[in-house]
Amino acid sequence: MRVRGVVAALAAWSMIGCGGSGSPPASSGPSYALEIVGGLDQVAEASLAVAEPPAVRVLRDGEPVAGERIDFRIIDGDGNGTIVVTSGADGVARMPIWVLGPVLGPQRLLATLLSAPSITRNFVAQAVAPVAESALFHSRFAHPAADTVIAVSASSEPRQFSLLGPPGVRVISRSGAAVRGHPVQWSVVSGGAQILAADGVTDSLGAAGLRFVSFPTRAGDTVAIAATVPGVAAPNSHTWLFVVEAGQVATMVVLEGGDQVAASGTAVPIRPRIRLLDDYGNVVGAQALSFIVRTGGGTIGGVDSVWGGDEAPDTSFIAPEWVLGAPGPQVLRVRLGPLNIPWEFTSVEIRATATAP
Repeated sequence: MRVRGVVAALAAWSMIGCGGSGSPPASSGPSYALEIVGGLDQVAEASLAVAEPPAVRVLRDGEPVAGERIDFRIIDGDGNGTIVVTSGADGVARMPIWVLGPVLGPQRLLATLLSAPSITRNFVAQAVAPVAESALFHSRFAHPAADTVIAVSASSEPRQFSLLGPPGVRVISRSGAAVRGHPVQWSVVSGGAQILAADGVTDSLGAAGLRFVSFPTRAGDTVAIAATVPGVAAPNSHTWLFVVEAGQVATMVVLEGGDQVAASGTAVPIRPRIRLLDDYGNVVGAQALSFIVRTGGGTIGGVDSVWGGDEAPDTSFIAPEWVLGAPGPQVLRVRLGPLNIPWEFTSVEIRATATAP
C-alpha cells in the first residue's frame, strides 16, 4: 500500500512538471485594484486643507466598480481624522477634505478598500509654514483700524494697552492663516511720546500690539504712532493718532468772586467763578459741583446747598446767586461731586463779608 502511494505521488509530480492536466486551475475570483486619480503629492499650509482632496478609483478586473467602501485614514500628521466614502458610478471615491495637521513636514493618508483590506494606496502631502501675505491693522482686537483719534488721560504713569484692546496688527497668509513670528516695527512719528514696550514679532494668533507708552501730560497734545510690517503687500503700515485729555480733578481755583463785601440779605455783585485743574494744570470740564453755605446763614441758588453750576465757555464754572446772611463773615464751600456723599474729593472755600443793611 505504501509503495502504491509513493508511485501515485511521483506520477502526480511528473504530470505537474510536464504541464499536464494536473496543473491547479487559475483563481476564479475577481481581481480588485485601487487607482489614484487625484490629490497626490500636494503642498499646503499647516492646519489648512490641501487644494485637491485625495481620490481613488476602484477597479474590478480592470473595470470601475460602484458601491465599494473606501476608508480614508490619517496615519501621520494628526489631520482631520477618518472617513469612509463609497465609490460612485465611475468607481471614484473622493475624500471630502483633507486638513493637514499643525506639525510641519510630510503628512500621510492611507486609502483602504474595505472589501479587500490588503489593497491600499498612500497619499503624502507636505505641511509648510504660512507665508506672510498681508497685514490687518486694528484699534481694537479683531476690528478694522479706524481713522478716529484715541483719547488718553494726562498722566505721568505709562499707559498700558491690554491684549484685547491695543492698537495693533494681525499678519496673515494668502489663505487667511495666522503667521507667527513675523517682525513688526513700531515708531513714534510725532508728539513726543515714548514707546516703552511693544510686540516686535507676532504671536500664535498672528497678532502684535503696543504694550506700554509714555505720553506727554499737556492736554491737547497729539501723538502719532506707526506700525510697519515688512515683507507683506501694501498697505504694510498704519498710523494711529492719540490726543491727550485732562486727567482727574486735583485742584479748584477761584478765578473771581472771592472776598466780596455786600449788604446782609443781598447777593454778592460777582457770582463766584471756579476752574478745575488736574495734577498737570490742565483745565477739566464737564463736572458737577456742590455749593454749600457753611457760615453766615445765607443762601446759594435760593437754598442752603445746591448741586449744579453753570459751565462757562472758557471751561470755568459759575456759582448760582449767593445771597449773604447775617452781618459778619460768610463762607461758601464748593466741592466736586453731588451733595450728601460721605467723602470729599476736592473742595475750595470762598469767603465774603456781609455788612449791616
